[in-house]
Amino acid sequence: ELKNKISSSSHLEPQQKATPEEIQNFSKEYTKLAETINYLREIERCHQNIQLNPNSATAYYERAQTYEQLGEKRAAIADYTQAIRLDANYTEAYYKRGLNYSSLANKKQAIKDFRTAAKLFFAKGDIENYTKAKSLSQKLHQLETQNEVVNNIPAGQLFATAVN
Repeated sequence: ELKNKISSSSHLEPQQKATPEEIQNFSKEYTKLAETINYLREIERCHQNIQLNPNSATAYYERAQTYEQLGEKRAAIADYTQAIRLDANYTEAYYKRGLNYSSLANKKQAIKDFRTAAKLFFAKGDIENYTKAKSLSQKLHQLETQNEVVNNIPAGQLFATAVN
């Protein structure tokens, strides 16, 4: 019986070769997985730095940036917040936290952070980043104001306006 299995297995078809598209997709998936592993290693390195020096605003900021790269916005916000608690003048942490709040549609907190960042950038004489932070704050404020206007219009008027 074993002899029959061996002889029948010799008639198996060779495995199909992957298409160039499949190879490219695999390569992209492998690269993404390798990047994720590197980010997780970086988070672990930052975590160890925080364990050694729990009062290091920079360690929290660096870990927040890594969380951000992984798409973990809430974890990034938590670490930016801790960096700000440890250093109330950590301009970049306010700015980056504002970006994350904005991406989570928390416009009020984003505006607050961008305004604080703008003030701190201005105090440092960093006019380029002051202008960016101020501009983002103003744009979000305009969006928030427009949403408030729309939200205060009765639904019937909205639909009547849309039909005209």
